[in-house]
Amino acid sequence: MSLFTAGYALVWRLARGFLLPALILSACGRKGIEGGSGAELLKVGELTVRASDLDWELNDRGISAQSEVIRSQELKRLGQRAQLAAAAIDAGLLQDSAIRVEVARLLASRYQELRWNPQFKAIAGPLPQEELRALYQANAARYQSPELRRAAVLWLNPGADERRREAYVGRLKEARQWYQGQAELKKNPAEGFSVLGVDYSEHQASRFKGGVLGWMARENAAGDAFTRAVAEIAFALKQEGEVSEVISRPEGVFMVRLVGIKAALQKPFEEVAAELERQALAERKAKLQEQLSRELTSQYPLEQAAGAVEQRAP
Repeated sequence: MSLFTAGYALVWRLARGFLLPALILSACGRKGIEGGSGAELLKVGELTVRASDLDWELNDRGISAQSEVIRSQELKRLGQRAQLAAAAIDAGLLQDSAIRVEVARLLASRYQELRWNPQFKAIAGPLPQEELRALYQANAARYQSPELRRAAVLWLNPGADERRREAYVGRLKEARQWYQGQAELKKNPAEGFSVLGVDYSEHQASRFKGGVLGWMARENAAGDAFTRAVAEIAFALKQEGEVSEVISRPEGVFMVRLVGIKAALQKPFEEVAAELERQALAERKAKLQEQLSRELTSQYPLEQAAGAVEQRAP
């Protein structure tokens, strides 16, 4: 029986005995992932250290194999490890839960490294520019910044009082009529509603600033009902400077002026190419992972003992 390295002596014996025989070279000669090869260098009972085991150990530790003195020292160390492994086997540690769990982890990790990782590496890219550009075109909306609008608002809140609501509608209509007569104000959208905000708005954050609010998008306006209402009215207006009618809504009585517009912008391909590639490769990896997992489950189905979840070690 040959080991991957002498350090895996216990892993080999345990796996061959009862854990994952499909992954290794079995006693009947079934070919596994990687059997030991080369001349036998040491033997401890049925555990064998071969030349390939020594080479693997040296390479794994980053040790140069040119010096025979170093090879001799490392072989001695592997021999001592094999002796300890043989002693552990004779001590019955094959049934130790810590050993069983660690063996499963090592074998699973090594199997993935040798059988699955090369397949993941094969799809790791880089992706052709033509493919990335096709993905960019297919997902153009994802890479477009939304149109933004800035508005000024006059807002009065009547609550549930319908008489007050009617009076507030009248007040804002008066304010609108005054605004219509202000030629200079109408030419300067950035001023919002100017002095009207002080007397005709209850929105404390904007009433002393001509009612002017910050930039907002149609689809992602701030979560409060007031901002959603202003955004809905502002995006119904056609051009900068335009003023809405007086609008009564459950959120209050509004008059909105469109102060500014920032058109939607398409991010250039060069700016998002790296992101596109990362997403495409992640999707490929996820699909391959799902495929490999299905194949593994098909070949090695799990059989759970009745009541296994409820069982506890004493």
